[in-house]
Amino acid sequence: MKHRPRPPLPAPFPSATVYVTTSRPRADWCPACKAYTAFVGDVLLLAEDGVSVVGTYTGCEICDDPDEGAPRA
Repeated sequence: MKHRPRPPLPAPFPSATVYVTTSRPRADWCPACKAYTAFVGDVLLLAEDGVSVVGTYTGCEICDDPDEGAPRA
């Protein structure tokens, strides 16, 4: 029985520092409150080759306030 030679290992990925941060939120319409009390922003991926938008985040000043009790439906 002959041993087959092992295939060469792939080159390791180059090391890089990657940051995930958010953009400044902007005002938006909240359909539950029927007012401009919502906010929306972008989730940004900052890498060596540039900036990418990888998602969004949203919320509402009224609906998401824990002091206001249960969220509005």
